[in-house]
Amino acid sequence: MCFCSNKKTKNKVEGIPYNTDLEEILSNEEYLNEFRQFLVSIFAEESLEFYLSVIEFSETEDMDLRALKGDNIISDFISDDAPTPITFENDGHRKNLEDDYKNEKNSGVDSDFFNLICNDIRESLRTHVAMLSAKKYINKM
Repeated sequence: MCFCSNKKTKNKVEGIPYNTDLEEILSNEEYLNEFRQFLVSIFAEESLEFYLSVIEFSETEDMDLRALKGDNIISDFISDDAPTPITFENDGHRKNLEDDYKNEKNSGVDSDFFNLICNDIRESLRTHVAMLSAKKYINKM
């Protein structure tokens, strides 16, 4: 069997089928819970929580509630004293993002604001999905 195949198999180990993609995991509560536990085990759960918070922010139509959610994203994941900070390659990026948010908040932050950082986090999560798939495949052997 080719390890690089894009075909999904029906082999299951612990719930999430081998080679399940990120979008399918996010849309299935059982898969999401298992993926979250995997991320906790490798100390990377803040990426998922940030990503889910940005999705929720983007889907919120009420502008007052959206502003509150945006504030929570900044305070929970971006600010210097965030309890669950996401990792940036450049520490200056965190401060720039926080400052940009404060400047844009006055004019109304749209869902594009978090897109750049969210794209990086999405790719990181996809890498973690691949790690989980590889771990499951190896454990199955």
